[in-house]
Amino acid sequence: MVASVWPPDTVKDVAESIGISQLDDSVAKVLALDIEYRIHEVIQEAMKFMRHAKRTILTVSDISHALRVLNVEPLYGYHAFRPVRFGESLLEQGQPPLYYLEDDDVEFDKVIHAPLPKVPRDISYSVHWLAIEGVQPAIPQNPSVSDTSVSSKKDSSLSKDLNEECGVQMSERIYRMHYE
Repeated sequence: MVASVWPPDTVKDVAESIGISQLDDSVAKVLALDIEYRIHEVIQEAMKFMRHAKRTILTVSDISHALRVLNVEPLYGYHAFRPVRFGESLLEQGQPPLYYLEDDDVEFDKVIHAPLPKVPRDISYSVHWLAIEGVQPAIPQNPSVSDTSVSSKKDSSLSKDLNEECGVQMSERIYRMHYE
């Protein structure tokens, strides 16, 4: 069997943390290989997004897009605009250090007594008839009859002037083409 870069001990630790106490070594090795493959797959997809954006630094958004493409539930709490800070702790002399994510301390009193955010308005749709059988109903959404009559008079007089002007020019052109 091929050895994995991902240590099987880590798989056992995660299994114990979720309540699986007796995990066979061979199962841990196979799971470690699968974890390594899945991480490689996510990074490979994320690098496609990075290259497409013509960047040389892999970002959190690249990983999020890769997870979406692979139909994996996104990671909540990691944003591209907030850098991730790691802390280091030495447990015992001679042991490797333990790295962890540094989180801000949150006081429950402040969270409990903070005002609630505003509730967003519900999405709503409304419809109305612009015209029913060629007649425009008098409702607030439609322009009033007086507005339309004034604008239609302006439009009709303008179009009448243009038609007369263009009609004369057009008839002259037709006459010249036909008889000359």
